Amino acid sequence: MPCPITTTQLKGKIVLAGVGNVLKGDDGFGALLAQAIDGRVSFRVFDTGMAPENYLGVIVREKPDTIIFADTADFGGEPGEVMFLSAGDFSDSSFFLTHNTSLKMLFEFISMEGIKAEVFILCLQPEAMALGEDLSAGARREIRELSGWFIANFPGPALRQGAGR
Repeated sequence: MPCPITTTQLKGKIVLAGVGNVLKGDDGFGALLAQAIDGRVSFRVFDTGMAPENYLGVIVREKPDTIIFADTADFGGEPGEVMFLSAGDFSDSSFFLTHNTSLKMLFEFISMEGIKAEVFILCLQPEAMALGEDLSAGARREIRELSGWFIANFPGPALRQGAGR
């Protein structure tokens, strides 16, 4: 599946916040994506687990131009399908988020703090989300493809210099 993101959408100082519970199958998508790219890309990455609201202060202090929340959501797609939406296009009624905290509330908090960042949600349609379930093949594939895309397009300093080869 082609990457749903273009580099032109991600401008300036970028922050990615991965949301999810790694003990519940595909629900771990955002957290696992964050873990896969942290330290390997040129922007700040946070694995927020199931509590992205606990990271809002540090995200705001970064003064980002672009914020991406990576999470699992039921948007009626095929299992393993990924969507990339602007916060302006986001509506809690358009699909079901898998966590207690409303991402729309997080978007509003960021705006109230005076951050003028473009906010996006990168979401995966889950297949398996029960406690103790493994990550589905579709979620594994998307984490691998998306992490490769981020690393190729926003390489961290060590990767740019060829370290580790």
